Amino acid sequence: MSFYSINPSDLSAPERHSLMLSIIIPRPIGLISTISVDGLPNLAPFSYFQAVSAVPPLLVFCPNRNRFGKTKHSLINARDQREFVACMVTEEMAEAVNYASGEFPDGVNEFKEAKFTPIASDLVKPFRVAESPVQMECRVRDVIEFSDQPLGGSIVIGEIVRFHLSEDYIIKTDTPFATLDNRLYRPISRLGGVAYGIMKDTFDMPRPKMTEDGHVVEGSYKITKR
Repeated sequence: MSFYSINPSDLSAPERHSLMLSIIIPRPIGLISTISVDGLPNLAPFSYFQAVSAVPPLLVFCPNRNRFGKTKHSLINARDQREFVACMVTEEMAEAVNYASGEFPDGVNEFKEAKFTPIASDLVKPFRVAESPVQMECRVRDVIEFSDQPLGGSIVIGEIVRFHLSEDYIIKTDTPFATLDNRLYRPISRLGGVAYGIMKDTFDMPRPKMTEDGHVVEGSYKITKR
């Protein structure tokens, strides 16, 4: 195998951005709901979005500045109000979510523009998205801004204070715990360029079992096809 090596400093910011988006795939999409100090709802999707920790339950979304260096409303609102709601995105929501990603001027309500239905959250001010099968109410733990240049990055770390799961997708238990059925719950993801993906084919691969003396049990690490 041969490799083509690139020094990031040899690329422009848009080129680095495009390269990273094509390499780091698939990326889950978080549809982030915030609210301004004036009470105006805001809604925008982010594919720099991921779980961080279960203790405490943390997730992140990363609102980069736009190509002119302007700060996104989601970052301003999360930084000022210290709350947001992260909603997962299904294929049925895709075009409306893409519509909500437009760089709208101040004062525009993306819920109305993209025709999403806002519903009240239990513990935070920002609205949930009724069309999303999974919604997570979050309080901001930290905001880190790395650059004020065009496409400059930032991280918003949120602690999940409430999960909302559609009963159409969950596997119930006799305890408060529930999990999602991967055969039914199929969120879309971002790929490189303008491409998106949807989870259709999966396989099971349990973690290796270990012997008492620290060796992997033969065969315990292998793929199990569905």
